[in-house]
Amino acid sequence: MVKTITVTNEAYEALRKMKESDESFSKLIVRVARTKKTDLRKFLGILSEREADEAMERVRKIRKKTSEEIERGRNVRLG
Repeated sequence: MVKTITVTNEAYEALRKMKESDESFSKLIVRVARTKKTDLRKFLGILSEREADEAMERVRKIRKKTSEEIERGRNVRLG
């Protein structure tokens, strides 16, 4: 069965940019609709405040190191 839908030019262009060259718009829409989205609220409260602070500090250090390495034109290693 085939259904006809109307989309704005903006929506069409957004879909067109996402579409693989050998993919139909129907297959693209199904692929996008099936993409699992995680509700981040389910993760609220799993870390203590101390654990969250420590994790954020590690993230800050990694970001700083990465930025410094990029500025020096080096390959970035995150390990």
